[in-house]
Amino acid sequence: MIRIGIVDDEKQERDQLKQALARFGAENGTELNVQEFDCAAVYLAAKDRDFDILYLDIDMPQMSGMELAEKIRETDQDVILIFCTNLQQFALNGYSVGALGFIVKPIQWYSFYMYLTRALKVLQKRAGQKTAPPHIGCSGNRLCGGAPARPAVQPVRRGR
Repeated sequence: MIRIGIVDDEKQERDQLKQALARFGAENGTELNVQEFDCAAVYLAAKDRDFDILYLDIDMPQMSGMELAEKIRETDQDVILIFCTNLQQFALNGYSVGALGFIVKPIQWYSFYMYLTRALKVLQKRAGQKTAPPHIGCSGNRLCGGAPARPAVQPVRRGR
C-alpha cells in the first residue's frame, strides 16, 4: 500500500487531488492510503507522518509549502515531494528541496498521472521490486504491464 499525504489549505483542491488519486488507484489496481492536512502546522503536529509521497501546496498561510518541504527534509530525505500549486514562479525552488515535480492547478490528468507514475517507479526502485508501474498512455481501465500504447507498425505489403 502506498501512503500519500496531501497538504493544502483549500478543501476543494484537496478533494480534486483525492478524486484523481482514487481514479488512478481504480484504473491501475494500486492501493493508495490517502490522508489530508489543511495546513503545514496540522501536518507537523500529526504523530504518524510516515508517507511515501506528499503533495504540497506552496501558497498556504502561516507556513508555505516550500518552508514545510525544507522542514521535512531536515528529518526525512526519502519522502517524495510533489508540489501542486498555481504559483508557477516557485517551480524552480522546488528542486532545492529535492521535489520530484511541480503540478500547476487546476490539476490536469496527464500531468498528475505522469508525476504519480514517476513517483511509483522511484518507490519500486528503492524497494527493489521488478514489477513495472503502469505505462503512461495505456488504454482501457486496467494495467497494461508496460506494453506500448499503440500496436507496432506493420509493414505494408504491395501487390505484384
